[in-house]
Amino acid sequence: TTYRLRGRIYAALQLFDTSVENFKAALEHIKPKAHGATVHDIARLREELTATEERAANAKSSPKDYYKILRKWCSPTKMVGTA
Repeated sequence: TTYRLRGRIYAALQLFDTSVENFKAALEHIKPKAHGATVHDIARLREELTATEERAANAKSSPKDYYKILRKWCSPTKMVGTA
């Protein structure tokens, strides 16, 4: 479904809260016979939701290394006032 695809895209962009919302919406809207979804498809969707929720929890609990981020985007040659 569209919600599942959006959930995967948001997870790849590390926008986990939005991703989880889309996976939950996909579960609410999926009907096994109407969409041709099997029980296996629904189980995989639930697994993706659980994995994304775990990634969201890990992302919230781990501190960001801002020095690493700055080193990635600012090389010494780009910085003003450095030799």
